[in-house]
Amino acid sequence: MGLSTSMFAGKIRVVVGISRILLIASAGFPVIASGADAPLIIASQGNFYIGGKYVESNGDQPMVGQAYVQFQIPEDRRLLLKTVRSATPILFRQ
Repeated sequence: MGLSTSMFAGKIRVVVGISRILLIASAGFPVIASGADAPLIIASQGNFYIGGKYVESNGDQPMVGQAYVQFQIPEDRRLLLKTVRSATPILFRQ
């Protein structure tokens, strides 16, 4: 029981729309420069895929329709929260 392509595309559009609203809304907030000179130490990083399905193509079964996500978690999360002034994650869209 998986998501159809149109349902998946609809959910992606909602996430992208909310991300745009958050980005525009946060543009007016000043960023605190405290700790800007300190190096950012990464405690954990990784990647994963969201969604997608396997399709038959020339005798092969590649996955299509997936979203690839990379993440990095700083060692001192308090520094991140002080810098961004929010508990909202930073989203980048390509």
